[in-house]
Amino acid sequence: MLTASLKAIYIKNKELYKLCCYDAFFKMTVENFPVYKKHRRETDKCSWCHRYKTEIIPQFEADLKQVKLKLEALYGEYFVALEKRKVYSEHCLNPVRKARMHRIYIDEILTEEVKPDAVNNWKLGLSTGQRLDLHAEEARAVHLLGKHCDVIQDFAWHRSGARRQGEFLRNLLEKPPLNERVVLSDWKAYFDLPFGAIGTTQMEFATSQKPVSILGAVVVSWSEKGEMEKTRLFLVTEVLDHTAEVPT
Repeated sequence: MLTASLKAIYIKNKELYKLCCYDAFFKMTVENFPVYKKHRRETDKCSWCHRYKTEIIPQFEADLKQVKLKLEALYGEYFVALEKRKVYSEHCLNPVRKARMHRIYIDEILTEEVKPDAVNNWKLGLSTGQRLDLHAEEARAVHLLGKHCDVIQDFAWHRSGARRQGEFLRNLLEKPPLNERVVLSDWKAYFDLPFGAIGTTQMEFATSQKPVSILGAVVVSWSEKGEMEKTRLFLVTEVLDHTAEVPT
């Protein structure tokens, strides 16, 4: 119920149809429950995953943009051949493939293993100074994009492992081993009130908010009748405002 959208809640509970329309239900919920937990709020997002989205990818996109501007300033059709490839648009949707694709392409031109257009020996049309400038810029681009490839690949493996672990835990809670008890618990420190848009396990909040700490657990067991039972436990710290204990 907490993670469902307002529309899903209204559709699922048909008794609400007799009381009000969806617009009225939405308006009443927003007005009377200002701390309503939206269905896409990331309450305990991994700090590394948060950095991947807010720092790593934006920095890569900014650096790649500068690389393309500098190389195209020396040769206007530098990336034309790459953009004509069938897999270009598809690879650009994946940061790992996008970074690797641009790095390999520039490295191949740098080592003269491929030409950026259909004209053979296109570098012969450049002066010696232009060729030196292009060579230096290509080397810097390959070195910079190589670093991005390594970092993005590491973060991608981390996110992939987290998704597989999450799927395993969900299956364990939905279909636990027969006659066994599954206990899943987690400690959430500095849970901010009112709710923010994104919360990680390492964020600290201003004194104007009310952070609390919560121990939550889910116990999945089998009853004597062979039915699966779920018990949810929440333990909130006695100190409601942790910031009151922090010296100013």
